[in-house]
Amino acid sequence: MMTMLVGFSSCEKMMYVESDRYVYADNNRLDSPNDSVFSLVGILSKFQKLGDQYVLLGELRGDLMDVTHNTTNDLIALNQLDYSDTDNEYLNLSNYYAVINNCNYLIQNMDTSIVVQGELTMLREVAAAKAIRAWTYLQMALNYNGAFYYEIPILTVAQSQEISSNKDLYFKDREALFDLLIADLYPMLGVSYPTYPVTSGNIDKLIPSMYYILGEIYLWKGMYTQAAEMYYQDIYKNLAVVDVDNSSFLYEEPNLISINGYSKDDPYNNYFLDGYTIKHEWDLQYLNETTANMEYYINDDYGRFNASKMYRYTYTDYCVKPTENAIQFFAQQPYLHQGEDAQGNRVNIAATGDLRGITGSMKYVEENMETLSTEGMSATEMKQFEQLAIYQEPKSSVYITTYLTSSSAMSNQIYLQSSNLAYLRYAEAINRAGKPSVALAVINNGLNLATLRDSLKVSSWELDSALVEKWSDQVFLFNVGTRTRGQGVSTRVGFFFENANPNLNDSILFVEKVLLEECALETAFKGNRFHDLLRYTNHPDAPNYIADALAKKFPERAGEFASKSVEDWFIPYPHQPAE
Repeated sequence: MMTMLVGFSSCEKMMYVESDRYVYADNNRLDSPNDSVFSLVGILSKFQKLGDQYVLLGELRGDLMDVTHNTTNDLIALNQLDYSDTDNEYLNLSNYYAVINNCNYLIQNMDTSIVVQGELTMLREVAAAKAIRAWTYLQMALNYNGAFYYEIPILTVAQSQEISSNKDLYFKDREALFDLLIADLYPMLGVSYPTYPVTSGNIDKLIPSMYYILGEIYLWKGMYTQAAEMYYQDIYKNLAVVDVDNSSFLYEEPNLISINGYSKDDPYNNYFLDGYTIKHEWDLQYLNETTANMEYYINDDYGRFNASKMYRYTYTDYCVKPTENAIQFFAQQPYLHQGEDAQGNRVNIAATGDLRGITGSMKYVEENMETLSTEGMSATEMKQFEQLAIYQEPKSSVYITTYLTSSSAMSNQIYLQSSNLAYLRYAEAINRAGKPSVALAVINNGLNLATLRDSLKVSSWELDSALVEKWSDQVFLFNVGTRTRGQGVSTRVGFFFENANPNLNDSILFVEKVLLEECALETAFKGNRFHDLLRYTNHPDAPNYIADALAKKFPERAGEFASKSVEDWFIPYPHQPAE
């Protein structure tokens, strides 16, 4: 056996690709189960290198995440939207092309003619590789406004030079990439991914959904009806729709109901009310709702896997944190829950603060080194605490909890797709398709037949038989609004129009603003914010959402941001010719 490892010193750095997959020197055809498993796992090991870039390019450039005094120069530059240093590790294009090259190798060499029990089993690996490749190209389109597109594996220096030196032939801008990805993915829709087990489940949960990717593309292209259909298919296919985890009632022990709520005096501290324990289990909800993620293993049982830095950056080294704007944004949200006390009496809990903020995706630093009791602490434990920057911060500091250890099998994971986000994307698309009350029902009530039949929740003129039929399926019976998860089951957003026939465009823009806020509340710090702001701004006649949001983070740059067009927000692509 030999290792295929090709470096291209004569080519521009961005086109550097490599593969460490083991192949037989005299037979590169992938035609055995062993080939299929290790080829896909090899791709995933490259794929993991994109995790930190995905999160930081999506969040640190947005208005919800900021750097701390412990941070690095690369993170400072990214936070400032400064792309002048091409050596910044988070602007590194080679990681994207390494994934693409490995996918190309599998797609070209996998023997899809092999039939096992009447099924073309290895077609599944090709579908998975195409999905990963499409997701990777999509990230380059959304960050760099384009990429070099090719479908053959680069195995020689000559191949690399030929591609990188022929920009006019191979470089595709955002719209051209979108069209190529649609053409590549559409014929593969419906092909299942492989399901062999990995540490925490099956490998198919590590592979992005084609329906979801196509939904993203159509949404960016302004093809809203098609985008809504793709998101619906993604939601239905994953069946992660039986209750979007209304977190107000979580049963833990007999006769003990765990309620999410806030103390009126101190909304960011848990408290007790008539024997009811107030608690939040946001991490568990996201684990249940995740439909595609990058997992970072602590062993090499499934091959060489790469480590993520997000756990260190958000916690141990405390390099990034929530912005003050993000903290206040969550804190100022209304909270209202109607329930019963231990005696069965109706009680109202009204306060401010969204549960998806503090106690959800963020927490206060409870102790620092000055106040931490060292009594009984071993020298090793003391050293561990001294190495944690988070324990040296003032008690009022806030840190992001999203990437803390979730199990013994993983150090952390990056969330790529989830059912709750698919619902919000569906709402964004269906709103722009001219159905704002349907979109608003996603966050207020949850889409199901009961919601659609209620004219106080959904305008009847927005409904058609196909839409009603879609959401009448029994799997949607217990759907709830996403807003109930953080602001209580009684919190609703109403239209500000009183007349029976509001202006449709005004209604769409009103709902759009609410949806963008809900995206921040529901998916903060997971890699979506910058692109959400930019995509919403890209919709026809939309306000300059991204400029307004970033002006809150950098007030002194408000004028600069306001003058930017959508095209000005992309990272300049390094179009240097090959050496």
